Amino acid sequence: MKVPGIIVIGAGASGMTAAIEAAKRGFKVTIIEANDKPGKKIYATGNGKCNLTNKKMDVSCFRGSDIKLIASVLERFGYKDTINYFSELGLMFKDRNGYIYPASGQASSVVKSLVLECEKNDIKILCKVTALNVLKSADIFTVETDNGNYKADGVILSTGSKAGILPGKLPKVNGYDITKKLGHKIIPLQPALTGIKCKNNAFYKEVQGVRCDGKIMVYSDNRLAGSDMGELQLTSYGISGIPAFQVSRYAAYSLYNKKNTYIQVDFMPDISSQELISKITYKIHGNPNIKISEYLNGILNNKLAEAIVNYAGINKNITGRDIKEGRDKKRIIGCLVQAIKEYKDKVTGVNEFKDAQVLAGGVSLKEIKENMESAYVKNLYITGEVLDADGICGGYNLQWAWATGYIAGNSILKSGEKYDKDKSDKD
Repeated sequence: MKVPGIIVIGAGASGMTAAIEAAKRGFKVTIIEANDKPGKKIYATGNGKCNLTNKKMDVSCFRGSDIKLIASVLERFGYKDTINYFSELGLMFKDRNGYIYPASGQASSVVKSLVLECEKNDIKILCKVTALNVLKSADIFTVETDNGNYKADGVILSTGSKAGILPGKLPKVNGYDITKKLGHKIIPLQPALTGIKCKNNAFYKEVQGVRCDGKIMVYSDNRLAGSDMGELQLTSYGISGIPAFQVSRYAAYSLYNKKNTYIQVDFMPDISSQELISKITYKIHGNPNIKISEYLNGILNNKLAEAIVNYAGINKNITGRDIKEGRDKKRIIGCLVQAIKEYKDKVTGVNEFKDAQVLAGGVSLKEIKENMESAYVKNLYITGEVLDADGICGGYNLQWAWATGYIAGNSILKSGEKYDKDKSDKD
């Protein structure tokens, strides 16, 4: 009796999870991986520490073409399931305000645990082999590669995306090409979780390298598309840091749709404009002999304070004594506070795919069943980042990978009973 064979395309987070689960059910599993080793992108996650999952695992932390499907996936394999899963593989954990990491603080620990489990379950991993196409005739799949053709009873496509990969290192054919040939719709791909490029070069030249708390908002044709708050990193090209990453997908799609796209930043989100006006007015009265930017000492980073004064169009050399009482003082202080609370700039782009942590877009979730099977091709399952689902920073995208891989591996070639490999070998 022939043992059914499954080919998993991609030895990343979702691919290895899917392969392990399918192999545990008794199937013969082969993984095809274009890179020179499995789990290559996992090494870079969480700044090399691998943020496995997050205790605040809620569907509101995700975007995609079918939120109900995303919610269903998270209900069936949530953050507790991820912790239990990797605990069984031998990992221990660190909890950093709900962000879960391996206790070793090394992403390599996660990769090694998955690879060892693949070996334990007799999963063959073929590296430096690129899948070029997937064909199906009757009930048999043919996976065409640059190293010959492979036959299978079922295929799990877990190719990931080109996020974080240098252009010269990209496979000639990717999962989007393969699924498109099989009839799937691809939601336009855009970089996500990446920096935002802005127009005001003079401002960023002054402030590059500054880290500061702030609230960043992305507007698309004067409509608020997204916002986030936390530590911003001001760079030579614009704004980076986790809050900018969280809203970058909205900027990317707004530009893609040729809409007027701009950011607004509140550099003092925890204090009202009136409170800030009162504070600066008090400081001017207390010491009228210093330059205008020095009244922001202890309020803003010094480099940012000087740049804000320039942005507000205020003469940087004037002192408190130079400002006339009454309307003139109110106007100048008002302009300064508005610049701090409502800094605006046109968005010119977001960082390229190679600099993005994930991609927005991909295979439409409207064409995927709840068990991760293609709605068009029986026994073809699609998992992970190649799907149109992206989460915010904090372990959400890896959770999506573990969850979709787990569900696919436990669903493929489902016959109602576990396939008994030992019994079939005896037969």
